[in-house]
Amino acid sequence: MRSSVVAVLGVVSAGLVVGVLLSVQSTPVDSVSGECEALEQEIRANQSFNGSLQCYPPGVIDVNLSEEIDERTELQCVCRNVYRGEERVFPVTRSRGP
Repeated sequence: MRSSVVAVLGVVSAGLVVGVLLSVQSTPVDSVSGECEALEQEIRANQSFNGSLQCYPPGVIDVNLSEEIDERTELQCVCRNVYRGEERVFPVTRSRGP
């Protein structure tokens, strides 16, 4: 279990750099932060989960996207769920235009 958390964190940190650079250059920081707060509220309202949930703009928490996903999507936010000492980090992406 612990090795899977370490593996996820390793994968997360490698792909975030490219996503952060693309996202930060194209969207003002205040706008992105507001989007992530709204997303967090939407997830809380529509999902049932245990523990705490926080969503952040790209660059606050490292996340790694596969090369295929990175080429086809844009990182919108990174959300973090903590429950019973276990941390789950998941990226929220949106499709890139044609």
